[in-house]
Amino acid sequence: IKVPRRSLIEKSVLLRYADTDPLTIFSAFGHSDRITVILAAYGYSMRRIFCRLFDGQMRELLPASQSLVFPEFTIACPAIGQARFVALSLNADDFVPPSDMHRIQFVDKVQWRIEGSRIPVLEWHNTSHVAPVNHTTKSIIQPMKVEGMGVHQVLRFSAPANVLLVPPEDAVVRHYRHTKGWAFFLKEAEAFGSFEGTYLSAELSKKIQLNVNSRVDQYFPNL
Repeated sequence: IKVPRRSLIEKSVLLRYADTDPLTIFSAFGHSDRITVILAAYGYSMRRIFCRLFDGQMRELLPASQSLVFPEFTIACPAIGQARFVALSLNADDFVPPSDMHRIQFVDKVQWRIEGSRIPVLEWHNTSHVAPVNHTTKSIIQPMKVEGMGVHQVLRFSAPANVLLVPPEDAVVRHYRHTKGWAFFLKEAEAFGSFEGTYLSAELSKKIQLNVNSRVDQYFPNL
């Protein structure tokens, strides 16, 4: 029995994604130049996905556009003014039920700046002891030299780039988050040493604020 080529292609695509979680969207934010979609699923890094855009009545606007999952949970979809919902699919013409359509959130730069003004500049941390490598560290990267990025480290470099480990005596990088449930990890963090107050100088605070403002202007140039 001759199997249609299309059936073989679809089967190969499904086999390729057999080791992944269900393709689920965590969030979607609309910018002037793109729609940033964040996945709530593992196993799709550096894989081809199709963006599907819908208007307020959940009618598809354009043919599916191909994109790549990079970094690990992020997909950049094209920006269309009428788009109000976004969905993802493994094939360009897969049926998308309304339950898979995720509402796009639009936030203007004024609101971003209001939210940013609420971020405290005084944090408590405990660098009296350095945690194990890749335990609470973050990677500093040049995106053009990276092909695959995990949550805490680079998964695959573009040749000839490579990783450079910096001794903790020379530099320690910490990242903080204000999210519900983070207190779950507090006991573990307390084991690294006593907490100390950290103050940002006015000069450094100004640089951070200018950098944030420039990014906001880049994403929302018309506001």
